[in-house]
Amino acid sequence: MTEEWRPVPGYEGLYSVSDQGRVRAEAKVTLRNGIVQPRKQRMLSPVPLPRGHLKVRLTRDGHVKALLVHRLVLLAFVGPCPEGMEGCHLDDDPKNNRLSNLRWDTRSANLHDRVRNGRHHNARKTECSQGHPFDDENTYVSTKGRQCRTCQRDSIRKRRAMS
Repeated sequence: MTEEWRPVPGYEGLYSVSDQGRVRAEAKVTLRNGIVQPRKQRMLSPVPLPRGHLKVRLTRDGHVKALLVHRLVLLAFVGPCPEGMEGCHLDDDPKNNRLSNLRWDTRSANLHDRVRNGRHHNARKTECSQGHPFDDENTYVSTKGRQCRTCQRDSIRKRRAMS
């Protein structure tokens, strides 16, 4: 499989991004202090952010802008971000910026991915706040998330005893 490169929208001729999540500066010739300076094509080194997403710094007309690599891949290969959407990683690995792992989707869908992939903090819990296990027999899923059957039974018994 060959790597496909496309120009970064807004930075055509300056930078390209690949379907594998790599970003490169294109070869160019600059004039500095009256001296012609050719520059070879080179790969950019992404910088990880605290949550793991990768960013690169792109320069155009003397202005530097830090952009997320996964957004550059989506912009170049899928198109502009629809309103109300965000860039989502299917496997929740913010360093995996391959086109096959990315999509534009809603914040809600992105959070559902985190639960499905076991990366949401509540998805990793093995017991409820009272210490009852989250197993097949004691757990049911509602619109509020996972619920403990034992705690619910105790709550119903307390309400009945008070009335």
